[in-house]
Amino acid sequence: MELKDKVTLIISTLAFTLSAANFAYSRFQESKASRDSLVKALQGEKEAVAYVAYKVRSEKWHQKFKRKDDFRKDVITALCLAWSLESSDRTKSLIFDALSKMASLGYKNDVSATLLDIQEQFTNYNDQFKPTNFKERLNTVKKLMDQLDIKTGATP
Repeated sequence: MELKDKVTLIISTLAFTLSAANFAYSRFQESKASRDSLVKALQGEKEAVAYVAYKVRSEKWHQKFKRKDDFRKDVITALCLAWSLESSDRTKSLIFDALSKMASLGYKNDVSATLLDIQEQFTNYNDQFKPTNFKERLNTVKKLMDQLDIKTGATP
């Protein structure tokens, strides 16, 4: 093989490698942006929360949950927080269904850990500041945990 051919091969290999790396990086950025927008949607209007909660039931999302731990945990955290902050029963019904589905798919430990953490934070806040009507929020989280058959921590 001549020097010219070797140089051409090296340049071609580098060009391919850079192209592949650029493609992979752009896919990573798209995935991250998608996940970030999903979490933001769950922190927004109840309609966006309801839509995401409904989509959790789809097979396409189940595949994402299996492959992407961070994505799954972000969705579970956002759903649990949305449950504890949401007042609309229609939206809460979709959130409950989504969390039930997550638990049935084998992610009950993730759901449980998140709800227990939220319950602990709410309990600490309640004990520290004694806000009016905050026990209602604690009871809402406890009821969800009971319905999902999650052992609760300290009672409010």
